Amino acid sequence: MSTNIKNLHINILRREKVSLKTNLKRAVEAGITVVMIRLNGPQKT
Repeated sequence: MSTNIKNLHINILRREKVSLKTNLKRAVEAGITVVMIRLNGPQKT
């Protein structure tokens, strides 16, 4: 029983890590796009 609970916790932790990675990736991509827009903005106007 205890081993099953341990495995369940490990699975939950793995899922959380994956979601954190994807969220970080999205945040980084969004940050890059914002920076690119800010850099390109003044040149266009």
